[in-house]
Amino acid sequence: MWEELLTAAVTKYFQQADGNQDVRSLLFAGVKTTGLNATDLHDAPAEEVRRRMKDATKGLVSRPDRDVQAICLGCAGMAGMDVIVREALVEQLGSKRGNDVVIVDGVQAGVEWLEEVLG
Repeated sequence: MWEELLTAAVTKYFQQADGNQDVRSLLFAGVKTTGLNATDLHDAPAEEVRRRMKDATKGLVSRPDRDVQAICLGCAGMAGMDVIVREALVEQLGSKRGNDVVIVDGVQAGVEWLEEVLG
Protein backbone atom coordinates (compact mmCIF):
# COMPACT_ATOMS: atom_id res chain seq x y z
CA MET A 1 0.00 0.00 0.00
CA TRP A 2 2.67 2.56 1.01
CA GLU A 3 4.79 1.86 -2.05
CA GLU A 4 1.90 2.75 -4.35
CA LEU A 5 0.89 5.84 -2.35
CA LEU A 6 4.43 7.20 -2.07
CA THR A 7 5.19 6.47 -5.73
CA ALA A 8 2.04 8.33 -6.76
CA ALA A 9 2.95 11.27 -4.50
CA VAL A 10 6.47 11.58 -5.91
CA THR A 11 5.18 11.23 -9.46
CA LYS A 12 2.63 13.99 -8.80
CA TYR A 13 5.36 16.14 -7.22
CA PHE A 14 7.36 15.87 -10.44
CA GLN A 15 4.38 16.76 -12.61
CA GLN A 16 4.50 20.11 -14.36
CA ALA A 17 1.54 22.49 -14.53
CA ASP A 18 0.77 21.28 -18.07
CA GLY A 19 0.53 17.67 -16.86
CA ASN A 20 3.83 16.54 -18.38
CA GLN A 21 6.50 14.96 -16.23
CA ASP A 22 9.42 17.08 -15.08
CA VAL A 23 12.82 15.83 -16.19
CA ARG A 24 13.52 15.00 -12.53
CA SER A 25 10.98 12.19 -12.77
CA LEU A 26 13.46 10.36 -14.99
CA LEU A 27 15.76 10.16 -11.97
CA PHE A 28 13.13 8.60 -9.70
CA ALA A 29 13.85 4.88 -9.30
CA GLY A 30 10.89 4.11 -7.09
CA VAL A 31 9.84 3.35 -3.54
CA LYS A 32 10.58 0.21 -1.59
CA THR A 33 9.23 -0.34 1.91
CA THR A 34 10.32 -2.60 4.74
CA GLY A 35 6.74 -3.35 5.73
CA LEU A 36 7.54 -2.03 9.20
CA ASN A 37 6.08 1.07 10.78
CA ALA A 38 8.14 3.59 12.75
CA THR A 39 7.47 1.84 16.06
CA ASP A 40 8.43 -1.56 14.60
CA LEU A 41 11.78 -0.15 13.50
CA HIS A 42 12.72 0.13 17.18
CA ASP A 43 10.56 -2.56 18.80
CA ALA A 44 10.99 -5.48 16.39
CA PRO A 45 13.99 -7.76 16.83
CA ALA A 46 17.10 -5.99 15.51
CA GLU A 47 17.93 -8.81 13.13
CA GLU A 48 14.44 -8.65 11.59
CA VAL A 49 14.75 -4.89 11.07
CA ARG A 50 18.22 -5.35 9.57
CA ARG A 51 17.00 -8.07 7.19
CA ARG A 52 14.02 -6.03 6.04
CA MET A 53 16.10 -2.88 5.54
CA LYS A 54 18.60 -4.85 3.47
CA ASP A 55 15.90 -6.62 1.46
CA ALA A 56 14.19 -3.31 0.64
CA THR A 57 17.47 -1.71 -0.38
CA LYS A 58 18.52 -4.62 -2.56
CA GLY A 59 15.08 -4.74 -4.13
CA LEU A 60 15.32 -1.09 -5.08
CA VAL A 61 18.74 -1.32 -6.71
CA SER A 62 18.60 -4.81 -8.21
CA ARG A 63 16.66 -4.01 -11.36
CA PRO A 64 18.94 -3.47 -14.37
CA ASP A 65 16.78 -0.59 -15.64
CA ARG A 66 17.54 1.43 -12.50
CA ASP A 67 20.76 3.32 -11.99
CA VAL A 68 20.14 4.34 -8.41
CA GLN A 69 22.44 7.18 -7.41
CA ALA A 70 20.75 8.20 -4.15
CA ILE A 71 18.46 6.68 -1.56
CA CYS A 72 16.35 8.72 0.83
CA LEU A 73 15.45 7.00 4.08
CA GLY A 74 11.72 7.10 4.61
CA CYS A 75 11.16 8.45 8.09
CA ALA A 76 12.79 9.75 11.24
CA GLY A 77 12.47 6.24 12.68
CA MET A 78 15.19 5.23 10.22
CA ALA A 79 17.66 7.79 11.53
CA GLY A 80 21.05 6.14 11.82
CA MET A 81 20.06 3.13 9.74
CA ASP A 82 22.08 4.38 6.80
CA VAL A 83 24.79 1.93 7.91
CA ILE A 84 22.46 -1.00 7.17
CA VAL A 85 21.53 0.49 3.80
CA ARG A 86 25.20 0.97 2.93
CA GLU A 87 25.94 -2.66 3.82
CA ALA A 88 23.13 -3.81 1.52
CA LEU A 89 24.33 -1.56 -1.29
CA VAL A 90 27.86 -2.96 -1.09
CA GLU A 91 26.53 -6.52 -0.95
CA GLN A 92 24.28 -5.96 -3.99
CA LEU A 93 26.40 -3.62 -6.14
CA GLY A 94 29.95 -4.29 -5.01
CA SER A 95 32.26 -2.05 -3.03
CA LYS A 96 32.92 0.72 -5.58
CA ARG A 97 29.36 1.22 -6.82
CA GLY A 98 27.76 0.50 -3.44
CA ASN A 99 29.85 3.19 -1.75
CA ASP A 100 29.08 5.73 -4.49
CA VAL A 101 25.32 5.78 -3.80
CA VAL A 102 24.34 8.79 -1.68
CA ILE A 103 22.16 7.98 1.32
CA VAL A 104 19.97 10.80 2.63
CA ASP A 105 19.01 10.51 6.29
CA GLY A 106 16.17 13.03 6.67
CA VAL A 107 16.94 13.76 10.32
CA GLN A 108 20.61 14.42 9.60
CA ALA A 109 19.72 16.52 6.54
CA GLY A 110 17.22 18.53 8.59
CA VAL A 111 19.74 19.22 11.35
CA GLU A 112 22.37 20.26 8.81
CA TRP A 113 19.85 22.53 7.07
CA LEU A 114 18.93 24.16 10.40
CA GLU A 115 22.59 24.68 11.25
CA GLU A 116 23.10 26.40 7.90
CA VAL A 117 20.01 28.58 8.24
CA LEU A 118 20.66 29.53 11.84
CA GLY A 119 24.42 29.61 11.21
